[in-house]
Amino acid sequence: MNDIGRVGTVRPGGRTSRTRAAVLAAARTILVKQGASGMRIEAIAALSGVHRSSIYRRWGDVAGIVADLADEITRGLSTPQTGSLESDLTAIAQQLRRQLDPEGARLVRSLLAWPDDGIREVLARFWSQRREAVATVLQRHERPGDPASVLRLLAGPLHHQAVIEGEPVTEETVRLAVDAACRCANGTGISPSSTARRTRSPVAPRRRPAVLRPSRRRAAPG
Repeated sequence: MNDIGRVGTVRPGGRTSRTRAAVLAAARTILVKQGASGMRIEAIAALSGVHRSSIYRRWGDVAGIVADLADEITRGLSTPQTGSLESDLTAIAQQLRRQLDPEGARLVRSLLAWPDDGIREVLARFWSQRREAVATVLQRHERPGDPASVLRLLAGPLHHQAVIEGEPVTEETVRLAVDAACRCANGTGISPSSTARRTRSPVAPRRRPAVLRPSRRRAAPG
């Protein structure tokens, strides 16, 4: 697969920028509507209006286009600074929610299923950046929680509803996720030790020893 860092070295304006935007838009449309099975250079060229030779020269193959698309859609998320822990985490959750609109959720599903190490690296870098944003928020508000655990509680319910259930992320889901993330950030969430205690197999109750009662013998007939 091509090195996607090479794509960012081209000048941002002019025909090169328009070509990239057209190809990525076409790739996004095909991924959302058809999934990985529809991702062919010929289809992308036809939809984008960019010649196949130009696509091959810049991206090399379909995986290069998808990796560039994944890199594009994971940009632009900022670290909020609203004044309180709850509102900062809410802002992060709302950023993720906007990315997980129905089209975005289908796109995420396709990217997660794409068998390419480069795309997995892009997605891993995205979540690493989100963990760094959460860590910055926790440090700013002097909270002891683990950033990775806080992010799981914050993002997990949103992705479950959008990507797995295929439903729009609701405000109630965001509220519950932020509430759980805040408790974890404050150090009042569920710890591994308490989880282990809670899930430990219960001790079987002790059985009382059986009481042997003398049997009654029936008198033999005279």
